[in-house]
Amino acid sequence: MTELKVNAGEMRLLSGRLFNFITPDPALIDINDIAAGLAYKAHFSGQIPNFFSIAEHSTLCVDLLPKNSPALLKLTTLLHDASEAYLGDMIKPLKIMMPDFGKIEAVLQKAIFLKFDAAPDYLFIDLMHRVKLVDKESQVIEYNCFYNSAIDARLKFYSPDLSKWVFIKYFNDIMAELKLNDNGNY
Repeated sequence: MTELKVNAGEMRLLSGRLFNFITPDPALIDINDIAAGLAYKAHFSGQIPNFFSIAEHSTLCVDLLPKNSPALLKLTTLLHDASEAYLGDMIKPLKIMMPDFGKIEAVLQKAIFLKFDAAPDYLFIDLMHRVKLVDKESQVIEYNCFYNSAIDARLKFYSPDLSKWVFIKYFNDIMAELKLNDNGNY
């Protein structure tokens, strides 16, 4: 039997790459690895009555943006939880108790944004403020569906495979929109 050698901070990705999430190399980041990681992880740390992936949460957030939102905001919104594809969905109370985790998550998220030209430094605060608003709105919708038996047609409860496919479709559509509108305007 072959022994798998992995160093601290490293993980094997679906693409086969060995990836260091402590010192992430943007060149090794692949949207397919992100989509798979998010699609197969349940939001709310899995404490929900039906499977609902982080990937579906991310696409819901994009859907909650105003229809005329710039493509860069859509991309940043779609990728706002992308680090969770590698690190998992740690609940806020535990994250607060583990400040080093937050630092690792921030470094990884920055590398992901850098890879896909999302959330550039000069727009970072504005973009993340707007993302946070739709993230909170989505979590209220999700919470009411999961714990208060509310019905909301925007939640589809996709299977992991379908969730991955939908996430990739959103990504490709947004990237095409960015190329189409590549005039430097936000």
